[in-house]
Amino acid sequence: MVSIHGDLTSPVPATKGAIKAKLLVTHGAPDPVAPKAQRDAFEAEMDTAGTQWQMLVFSGVLHAYTDQGMDVPNVAGWNEPATRYTYTLMNQFIDDAFAAKL
Repeated sequence: MVSIHGDLTSPVPATKGAIKAKLLVTHGAPDPVAPKAQRDAFEAEMDTAGTQWQMLVFSGVLHAYTDQGMDVPNVAGWNEPATRYTYTLMNQFIDDAFAAKL
């Protein structure tokens, strides 16, 4: 499963063994939609649940960074390098998942 600049909260916390999928999360460090405290809580929840996860966090990258033309000051904005890196990593992650390399 892949989350790209997503909301990392859940109304029902994951329990041990409940999440079978491997997770890839990409995110902007200053993203106000899911700030660091939310990322930290997500990490703790996934660790407690025994989930295999990876997270790539980009400095200076806001929410919705893959949406070309997005420009909401201090909230969301297009970032070409982060988008390119995200899609490259996502494609490799999916290839690895289907090849049982994760």
